[in-house]
Amino acid sequence: MDYAQLFSAEGRARRVLNAGHNFINSGLVGDFLENYRPGAGLEAQFLVSFPRSGNGYVRFLMTKIILAAAGYDVDRATIDAYVHNPVNGNRAQRFNFPDRDEAVSVEAVIPDIHMNTPEAVAALGERFSINGVRLIKTHNLVPEGAARYLYLFREPKAACTSYFQLNTGPEFVAEKRADAGFTAFFNEAVSNYIDIYVAMGEAALRDIDRSRAAPLALTRLEAGDASDLVAWFASAGSTIGANLIADMAQKNKKKSGFNAELLGLWDSSSLDRLKRAQDVYARLAERRAPD
Repeated sequence: MDYAQLFSAEGRARRVLNAGHNFINSGLVGDFLENYRPGAGLEAQFLVSFPRSGNGYVRFLMTKIILAAAGYDVDRATIDAYVHNPVNGNRAQRFNFPDRDEAVSVEAVIPDIHMNTPEAVAALGERFSINGVRLIKTHNLVPEGAARYLYLFREPKAACTSYFQLNTGPEFVAEKRADAGFTAFFNEAVSNYIDIYVAMGEAALRDIDRSRAAPLALTRLEAGDASDLVAWFASAGSTIGANLIADMAQKNKKKSGFNAELLGLWDSSSLDRLKRAQDVYARLAERRAPD
């Protein structure tokens, strides 16, 4: 079947099937680092994950931790979205602190590599860095040996299913769920995503074993277990207390959701391919950040 018939826009089906392949290309992070000129003593580290693994949630949580440690009352702040880049219209979240008459963007604390130029990130200086570490969000692999990173991972069946919904949209799923060819289209897409999940996870395992990366399990965070985060902050030389990190994680527990009906569409071939990703997930879960 011509999957494009499922969509109103020509070429969209191909984009859904091929989504994520750019994330295993470490060139984007490599180009960023080549042009990133921070002040003396500042080191770039990255928050990396396969898409739909909780990257936005974890970045938001870590931003709250960093702001709280800096004396900001994050529990009383209001949060809104603003146009961060007037050229492309990209929006970002910011915390508004009426007691300080100040607003702080998430992009000023943990900038997104896809939202900011290397020059803009360098211009942030040391403010909100973690003992000289500037944490930067990305979904792209980090070139081997180029920088340290925190690797966030989620159970692969959930991550790949959620990524399919992100790429197609919940309205599309609701409208086309019963159409001929939808199940086959879904399975071709998630099978492609499995390959990307495995490639990213294998790279992370290599770098974790070489002490170039640290693991962060979304499942543990969703349960309120902040031990991975506590270990990472400690490894960065941060003086932020473990109690503050654990308390913030407890108060901001969140379950990542998607249309659970999609889980029933996995066919035997896709489930067989999924075993490779589940093996990677299990090996990642065995790794813990050093105490």
